[in-house]
Amino acid sequence: MRNVTHRAVWVLAVVALSGVIRLARLELDGVPSPVMAAWPGQVIFGFYFTILVLAIQGLHGHRTPGASGTPEQRLLLLAMAGVCLDLVLVNVAETIGRVDASYGVVVLWDIVTFFVWMRAVEVGRPGEALRFERSATVAVAPALKLGRELLFVPYGSASARAYFQLSFTASH
Repeated sequence: MRNVTHRAVWVLAVVALSGVIRLARLELDGVPSPVMAAWPGQVIFGFYFTILVLAIQGLHGHRTPGASGTPEQRLLLLAMAGVCLDLVLVNVAETIGRVDASYGVVVLWDIVTFFVWMRAVEVGRPGEALRFERSATVAVAPALKLGRELLFVPYGSASARAYFQLSFTASH
C-alpha cells in the first residue's frame, strides 16, 4: 500500500508542478524570442523520436527467447512509443505556429521528460523487473505527458479538439 501511495504522491507532484509552470508560461506569453523559434522542430522533435526508437527497440528485446520481462514493462514501453509518436506529430504542428518566449518553459519540460523517459526505457528492459517495480520514474513517466498538455491550457482556436485530447490523456 505504501508503494501505491508513494507513486500517487509523485504523480500529484508532477501535475501540481505543471500547473505552477503554466502560470510562469502565462507571464512570458507574447514576449518575442528569436532563440525559441529554432528549438521546436530541431530539438524537441529529436527528443521524442529518439525515445520512440528506443522504446520500440526495448519492445523488440522482450520478444527474444529467454527474455524475462514483465507485462507491465512491455505495456510501459508500448505506451511510451505511442505517446512519443503523438508528441512527434504534435511538435510538427507546434513548429508552424507562433513561437514566443513562453515556449521556453515547454522546452525545459521536454528536456526533463526526455531524461526521465530515457530512464524509464532503461528499467523497462527484460531482466530489470525488480528495479522497474521500485522505480519512481515509472510512476512519473505518464504524468509528464499530462503535465505537458496542461502547459497549453487554455488552448487556442481549436480548443474543442485539444480539450478532448487532454481528457483522453488524463484518463490514461
